[in-house]
Amino acid sequence: MTHTIIPTVNVGDVLALKVAPAFPGRDGFTVTGEVLKAREGKNIPLKVGKGAVLLDNETKVVAVSPGRPEYKKGVISVVPTLVVPHDVDVGTGNVRFDGDIVIKGNIAENLKVSAGGDITVFGNIYHANVYAKGNIRVHGNIINSKVSAGLNMLNYLGVTPKLKQILEVVKECRSVAKLSEMSKNHVDIRRELLQVVISKKDILDNLMKDIQNLIKLSIDEETNELIRILEDVKRILTGVNAKCIEDSRQIKTLYTEINDYINKIEELYGNEADIIFEYGQTSFIQANGNVVIADKGCYQTNLMAKNAILFKKPSSIVRGGLLIAGKCIKMGIVGTPSGISTYCKVLDRNGKIDAVYYYSNTVLNINDNIKVIDSNFYVNRDNK
Repeated sequence: MTHTIIPTVNVGDVLALKVAPAFPGRDGFTVTGEVLKAREGKNIPLKVGKGAVLLDNETKVVAVSPGRPEYKKGVISVVPTLVVPHDVDVGTGNVRFDGDIVIKGNIAENLKVSAGGDITVFGNIYHANVYAKGNIRVHGNIINSKVSAGLNMLNYLGVTPKLKQILEVVKECRSVAKLSEMSKNHVDIRRELLQVVISKKDILDNLMKDIQNLIKLSIDEETNELIRILEDVKRILTGVNAKCIEDSRQIKTLYTEINDYINKIEELYGNEADIIFEYGQTSFIQANGNVVIADKGCYQTNLMAKNAILFKKPSSIVRGGLLIAGKCIKMGIVGTPSGISTYCKVLDRNGKIDAVYYYSNTVLNINDNIKVIDSNFYVNRDNK
């Protein structure tokens, strides 16, 4: 399979340079000694389209908007939106683009699509990984896929608290290491560091195991940096061969790495992004904003949203799965006649869970106040 990494540029990037003007050619000779007159050199001007500008006496082309550089019919432009006029499949390979992506077909099995902006899919998503820093709009269905918009909510709600616990262990090691800067007895400092490392090994192992389990639900684009951090924690702080024992300076580097990652995640939490789709099945779908299901509903699908999970149609179904929202969950028909459990949780103490109809064995959890539906009933018959 080919891997398509779309080249992108930022504002101010140089797209083209005219390094020399046209100059006269040299006359040549035939094999019989006759003179062949040189042709005059052509002065080919640089031409620009949208997203680019000419500078330095029209000898330099510079991007004035971010996007995909394009050279077409002699014109240099920057296209902020990548349009795939067909399916994303084995022919295109994985697609990665720093701007917006519009796909006028489906995303096929085992493919990955990643965008620095929004993603619009006019077809369906099948067995794929899709990630956007902006919004995601799917005009079809999401089947057996992982789809994520904006900051990964698992990172914020699950990973970040555990990283903060790891950071506390790093702080403890850093306090011991600081003594080495004031003491000449490095043997005692190493011995004390070893004691801390051994005493905290089980705690660190469990925290890293929990984070690794959460990583399995994430998309590759979101996990690379986190995986590197876990590798550094293991290398520097765990086991009798922990690198910090021989080189305590690595503790300071690890502290900065983890702290910077936590700060970045908390800053990104304010940049909201939504996901809208028609129907979901056996998928994991999460958004740092709202998750909106526009048509039939979802089956055995896990949904996470910073704000709200909204099923637009009163007739939509929610059969099985885990739904977690910050403020509100609004649904149609929840659960199944056979009693498949559907778990709905709102984190805000003033949050709300609404539905038109509940089947039994549905679990409602608002700020850890749990209620299990024990019989089928309508909530609002006017919306039946």
